[in-house]
Amino acid sequence: MSDKTNEEKLKILQERLAHIKQKKDIALGLKKQQEKETIESSSIEKNTEEISSRPFKWLKYSIVSLCIAFGFFYAYNSIDLNLLKSTNNNQEIEKAALKGMVDEEDSIEYMLDFEGQKNIVITGVFDNEEAANNMVNKLKEEGFQVDYFYLPNRSNSTKKVYEVFIGPYENDEETNQWIENLQTDYRIILL
Repeated sequence: MSDKTNEEKLKILQERLAHIKQKKDIALGLKKQQEKETIESSSIEKNTEEISSRPFKWLKYSIVSLCIAFGFFYAYNSIDLNLLKSTNNNQEIEKAALKGMVDEEDSIEYMLDFEGQKNIVITGVFDNEEAANNMVNKLKEEGFQVDYFYLPNRSNSTKKVYEVFIGPYENDEETNQWIENLQTDYRIILL
């Protein structure tokens, strides 16, 4: 068999086991050292981030505050409040004209000749033809069939105004379908 005795074989085996154990201990020691170094480096990075971000926190907040303040200043100086008030006044005047028109509605007899049509929808009343024409153009852009007339020429009223209307429509369903898209006050005139 072999020239070596059992004792020699046992001795070689123990040496090999000791050598393997030594390698494991070295590897375990290296792993622990790497973990320790990783923990230390992450804590150092964290500390440096905290130290480096502290001085700039106040700078960030002050820049954001200045931007917000500038935005309010710009908005305050840019918005013309008189323009907003005049727009609201124009709408109120138009509503008042429509309300006055509704009160007189019972006494006005319209002389409109739309063959086979059942009704029209009055959408605005204006003192001048240019304003009525502007509203007609606006409603045409929105897809309405629209026009205007001078009230004394088409009724028994002596009130000198221009009335803008959409239509004429053949039935109530068609009329209702179109008035759902209106963004102004209106009244329906039966023909």
